[in-house]
Amino acid sequence: MGFFRLRIIFSILLLCLSSHYLIGQVSSEKPARIGLVLSGGGAKGIAHVGIIKAMEEAGLRPDFIVGTSMGSVIGGLYSIGYSAEDLEEIIRSTDWDLVVSNRVDFKDIAFEEKEYYNRYLVEIPFNKGKMTLPSGLIHGQVLSEVLHYYTFPAAQYESFDQFPIPFRCIATDVRTGEPIVFDKGYLHDAIRSSIAIPTAFTAFNLDSTLVVDGGVVNNFPVDIVRSMGADFVIGVNVSDEDFLEVEELGGFGGILMQIAMAESLRKTSVNIEDTDIYIKPDLGPYSTGSFGEYEAILKLGESTGKEFFDRFKKAADSLDVMNLEKDEAPVSPELTIRSIQVDGNKLFSDEFIKSKLGVSPGQTVNRDFLQEAVRHVFGVNGFYKVDYSLRQVNESEFDLIIRTIEKPKTTFSTALHYDNVFSVGLLANWTIRNWIGNSSRTVLVADISRNPKFRFDHYKYLGPQKKVAINFRFNYLRQEFPGYENGELSRINIFNNSRTELQLITTNSLKEAFYFGFITDMSRSKLQFDQILPDGVKNGIDNYVSIRARYYRNSQDDRNFPTRGAEGLLEAEYRLKTWLKINLDKGVDTIYIDGGRVEIPVSKEEVDQLVESLMP
Repeated sequence: MGFFRLRIIFSILLLCLSSHYLIGQVSSEKPARIGLVLSGGGAKGIAHVGIIKAMEEAGLRPDFIVGTSMGSVIGGLYSIGYSAEDLEEIIRSTDWDLVVSNRVDFKDIAFEEKEYYNRYLVEIPFNKGKMTLPSGLIHGQVLSEVLHYYTFPAAQYESFDQFPIPFRCIATDVRTGEPIVFDKGYLHDAIRSSIAIPTAFTAFNLDSTLVVDGGVVNNFPVDIVRSMGADFVIGVNVSDEDFLEVEELGGFGGILMQIAMAESLRKTSVNIEDTDIYIKPDLGPYSTGSFGEYEAILKLGESTGKEFFDRFKKAADSLDVMNLEKDEAPVSPELTIRSIQVDGNKLFSDEFIKSKLGVSPGQTVNRDFLQEAVRHVFGVNGFYKVDYSLRQVNESEFDLIIRTIEKPKTTFSTALHYDNVFSVGLLANWTIRNWIGNSSRTVLVADISRNPKFRFDHYKYLGPQKKVAINFRFNYLRQEFPGYENGELSRINIFNNSRTELQLITTNSLKEAFYFGFITDMSRSKLQFDQILPDGVKNGIDNYVSIRARYYRNSQDDRNFPTRGAEGLLEAEYRLKTWLKINLDKGVDTIYIDGGRVEIPVSKEEVDQLVESLMP
């Protein structure tokens, strides 16, 4: 009996010692490392923010983040320190209509180009004299502008492992079809590569390698976050989990997309199985292009996050990651530019682009300054895209690389119009760069209608800084104005006007310009079916030469339906010389004016004397 009691006591002591050893062993191990995976899905990826918000509230902070396409945007910004609340504000303040178009805000167009911008329905480029069809794809000028602005704080890091949360994103090499996993470099370029959605955005040229959306090969990259060292994976998938039936694809385009995404879909089903907490928000009717519904998608993401809050809390407790301090908001640094390099330009010289840029070697800049500088270059309206990259030279200096995609030398634009003055008409615009001299732009505009118009407009930028241009412009207009008496057509006033302008214009601002120059104007009018003027009068002519000074300001955000900004004009004009003349029909030397009971004869000489007396 005593021996049996002794064995029990010994066993209890052994169990206690073993438990103490095991507890000590667990506490000495590092806590599990958490990986967050955010899939692609276009606008549906906005829902990622609500999931992250719930994780923050539960005290669950990822140790690694991997994203594809829209998931790379949300994940990349979160990894450098933006909070879920910051991300919501970014989404709400972004003009998504501009992001998913080839347009930019009207106020960002150079002043000398505003009158032609966004005026036509179709723009057809001509390459080496041959017409080429527009691609229909989005070059993403505004998308890059937004990404540059918010990823700018990451310029201080050489590797994505140095971010507050280590980050990776996925793109696809167009040439090989292989995935590219970004772990270093310029964050904007990595995200822009990952979000180059085929059939929507153009492929991104990354150091002579064309890349497209990473969703083509790995839309839900759980395997990548595991390779980074994640022990516990939370995955948010806002795209398809598997292949869809043919009737669900919505046509031939959907079939092609599913074929293109086949490898990614096969990998997604495997990666779902390797996820510890798998989240598939129910996004109802919303699609990859529903960016205009961002508010509703944010709310759906937030409600999904609340559904998983308890699981997040439980995971945070069990993984020993409670009471985490919130990261400070990312600080946008000021950088010193060592050198400036321009890539992709042929029509526009390096000097012209640098003069518009307004950045000098040795200058210290911030993201706001660079954003405005790039807008000045793009505002010339001769580019499909202008953006930049920063290459770190040392701790405080960077090389600035301006990357351009030029429009062809010649473009043809056209549109239809109708109004009650000029009737139905076809507008045609030919814009030619460097046709009459370098650093120049020539526009030929024709309005083919009952009241035709024609314009020749030539700009030549002057000086090393290109802040002034000389402008020669010729306008021709023919109009018919009917006159009625007692409801019946009594006369038609045929008005022909030709106007020539030669002036200097300042070109250093996107919002305002000063003009100074000479104007010659010749107006010729003729009346038909007239019951007032006597027979024999052919037409009247009014010519003048003047000098003009003008200040014109336009800060509006749209040429047709502005919601912000203002437009104003101050003008002073002095007529140097005026000529008035009345021409009689051929063979007519006397006209007769109705004097009531009698007709009064007036000779051609008397008509000329009367006109001369009226001239200033």
